[in-house]
Parts: sequence; C-alpha cells; structure tokens
Amino acid sequence: MNMLLHGIPDADNRKEDTLRKPQHKAEGGELKRFDRILANPQFSQNHIRKDMEYPGRFQVWLPEKGKKADLMFVQHMLAVLKADGKIATVMPHGVLFHHLDHSDAFWNELDKIMPDFRERKDWLRKMARPWILRSLRLEPTDGLEPSTY
Repeated sequence: MNMLLHGIPDADNRKEDTLRKPQHKAEGGELKRFDRILANPQFSQNHIRKDMEYPGRFQVWLPEKGKKADLMFVQHMLAVLKADGKIATVMPHGVLFHHLDHSDAFWNELDKIMPDFRERKDWLRKMARPWILRSLRLEPTDGLEPSTY
C-alpha cells in the first residue's frame, strides 16, 4: 500500500493472504527470496492452518495458545529473506514482551538469531520510559534523559 501511496506504480503488489497462500514465487514454484523486506503486517490477525501452502516456514513459531499470527509473519519474512538480506518491520509490542504466551521453542530460536536479545529487551524497557515521557511532554522522574543514550 505504501508503494502505491508514494507514487511507485510498478511495485509488484499482489492481494492474497500471505500466510496461507504467498504469491511471490520463483521459477519451479519455490518461494522467491528477497534482499530487503520492509513490512507492516496486520497486527493480531487470526490464522487458519487449513490449506496453508509452504507450512515448513512455521516449524517453531506457530502460536501454541490462541490464534494470533504476529510471529508467523516474522517467520515468513525470515523464510523468504536471502542469507545476506535485511528486514525492517513494525510489530506489536506483545510479540516480545508478553513472553508467557511463547513456547520454549520460540525463545530457543530467538537465541540462535539474536543471542543478546535479553540485554536488548532490558535496555529497551529501561530506556523507553524517558523517551515516552518526553514525547508526552512530561519530565522523566528518574533523571534519565533520552538525548544522552
């Protein structure tokens, strides 16, 4: 949608459920791989496993509780990313912070991809507060200033 809104009419946009029936395929029917992925998937979309094409994309991150597909979008992006590619995506905050809903397999997989995720998560929790307060035009009460980090 952003491509169309920004006047790039020749973008290869295809309308379909990306999780159930991905549309960008290479010759031979395999999923096409990309150098860069920029995505803002639908938050908290329910998923349906029935008739899902390429189910191998979701070996570990299918939600075990509920039917929300946020992590499935991440797994799809990883499945179609070239080895030296980069992903930029917007995800709801619950994807990482509400860890009680994730299986051990999820945390093990995240550990492989980003071994320092725990430190990054702790830093974000600590440092986000002053930035949020500043954006709301409130003074940080703990003396932390966002401009110093």
